[in-house]
Amino acid sequence: MKICGYCRVKDEADIIESFCRWHLVFFDALVIWDDNSSDRTVEIIQSLIDEGLAIELLHLKKEAQILIDFEFDELVAQNARCMYIFKKYDADWVVPLDADEFIFCDTGINPRIELEKLDENKHYLFYWRTGVYSSDPVDSSIFLPNYFFEYRDPALDIIYKTILSRTLVEKWGAALTSGKHDLGFREDIDITAKPLRIYHPIIRYAHFPIRSKAHALSKAICSQLRVMSVDGYAVFQYKRIYNDIVSEGLNISNEKVRNFSLEYALLPNQMTGYVNSIRSSSGIINSDFLSDDIQLLYTNYNDNNFLRTILLFIEVLINKMKDDKKKVITETSGMLHEMNTLVEDLNRVNLELREQLDSSNK
Repeated sequence: MKICGYCRVKDEADIIESFCRWHLVFFDALVIWDDNSSDRTVEIIQSLIDEGLAIELLHLKKEAQILIDFEFDELVAQNARCMYIFKKYDADWVVPLDADEFIFCDTGINPRIELEKLDENKHYLFYWRTGVYSSDPVDSSIFLPNYFFEYRDPALDIIYKTILSRTLVEKWGAALTSGKHDLGFREDIDITAKPLRIYHPIIRYAHFPIRSKAHALSKAICSQLRVMSVDGYAVFQYKRIYNDIVSEGLNISNEKVRNFSLEYALLPNQMTGYVNSIRSSSGIINSDFLSDDIQLLYTNYNDNNFLRTILLFIEVLINKMKDDKKKVITETSGMLHEMNTLVEDLNRVNLELREQLDSSNK
């Protein structure tokens, strides 16, 4: 069986080495699409490639900015990426991931063992296990998930992710839905004939949506700027910390960042129970199958310039608004030209009718 992972990344320098080293313990290859990162993300990935890790690095066009994350174009693109991997790597399974998601098994065994047990005719779903922030990572040689010792009550993490087999694609026309959370199938397939849906009992996605104070600031500010300036997907949990930043400035407390990680992606009616997190003495990811801890070589947790990320994102927004303005001007000019042509045609027809009328009267 051949199992390949893929992710799309933008400014993930603090986590990308941990992500790659972990998954290449049990994946055959990782394909990474970089979305014009402004930090050391690409440099780190290239260092890992030079080291001999099975990574393919591709670059999205400048126009393919993160502004369209939840729009139709990105939905089409994420399925096209899966097809690319099936074809190039002859993969049996493609595992679509975000850079802050780490596959592991509750039992501590190598995830490869459980992945190879999967039935390619079935539709699998894997629940998140969301890590709770406590403090910023310090030692850049330490595997990032090892800085997380608490995770949320599993009853709150009802969000799941999915993977895609070649059989599901060829037999049922399976395709990823928005955010890689589920699968859709060909409309002509009877619902009773669709693949069996299974919530996997052992495989989990450790999820680290908030990894440091700087990460929380840049994520909240950029998200809200996108929502306010572009017709994007409004994620309500970002607004909470954004409002704190507006009222208190950039020096927000660790406790507020912690609460942000506790609240992440929870619906408002779930907030009353979010503090019921579960402490784990050995960390969130069970990695008992590893003989040695994963060591990082290229990461620098102190090199996290969130202001640079925010300012560059603002430049993207401004350029997009300029492009939109030019497009409107061009479209308006085209419409005016068409209207002028139509008026000229009407005047000519009117003149011809008058001449015919005058001729008839004579």
